[in-house]
Amino acid sequence: MQRWIVPRLGDKKIDRLRPDDFDRLYVELRKHLGAASVLKIHTILRSALQQAVRWRLLSENPAALATRPRPVTPPIRPPTPEQVARLLAAADEYDPDLAVYPRLAAVTGAAVSCARSSGRTSTWRTAKSSSPAPWRSVPTKWWRRRRRPTGAGGSPSTPER
Repeated sequence: MQRWIVPRLGDKKIDRLRPDDFDRLYVELRKHLGAASVLKIHTILRSALQQAVRWRLLSENPAALATRPRPVTPPIRPPTPEQVARLLAAADEYDPDLAVYPRLAAVTGAAVSCARSSGRTSTWRTAKSSSPAPWRSVPTKWWRRRRRPTGAGGSPSTPER
């Protein structure tokens, strides 16, 4: 508060604040702070001024009317196939049992990205229709049902209660 907000807005009376004051503040703060920090400052200001509206010190919340700062999400950079191969080789060498998990993640991630790039995205409906369901719905209490995995032949692997 004292470092970023008061020096820029502290000389204005609360009823003289306008949404464009906050827009200028966010642009100025973005030069010194990250997008997530500016968004947190916006949230603090909006909440404080909303309380002033509840106390009838203001008729409307100028921070709520200002342009909300958007956090910048960095692009996802997946590992290259060579990096994945090195990771899987190191995992196999370290512990073959635990190496199953990164291998599974690599295989399913590749399947999803291939399906997306080919335009053939898998949906729940196509997955459900292509194979029998490996679970069945069983009553657990009178108001809800729960899915339980089925064993071989479609029978439940755990007894019902």
